[in-house]
Amino acid sequence: MSSSIKKGKANLPPIGKFLSPFSGFWQNAESETPNYQKTLEFSELSQPVEVLYDDKLVPHIFAKNTEDAIFAQGYVTAQHRLWQMEFQTHAAAGRLSEILGKEYWEWTEQHANGAWSGQQKEP
Repeated sequence: MSSSIKKGKANLPPIGKFLSPFSGFWQNAESETPNYQKTLEFSELSQPVEVLYDDKLVPHIFAKNTEDAIFAQGYVTAQHRLWQMEFQTHAAAGRLSEILGKEYWEWTEQHANGAWSGQQKEP
């Protein structure tokens, strides 16, 4: 059974391959030398937090307390993956047509059984 999406006469490739950080469109998402040397100020932080990126762009967060570390982790995650997190949330809930448009309504209907949201419909 193929996991591709039928769109008119064409089959779209599986979305998982498209979203793969190793072979999907994320390969083109960042410039080769992003500049992460900047200072940001947030009123939610009680003390300074330092985020250093290694050569693979893995963030290393240094904070003096747990609350500030958690805030920084959320910010770093959202900075790099907010669109992906939102997209996957909609996909899991069978609501991709809200993002991709009415052309994907049929696919959304087929996947909107609510299994991930705890609202599975009876067959």
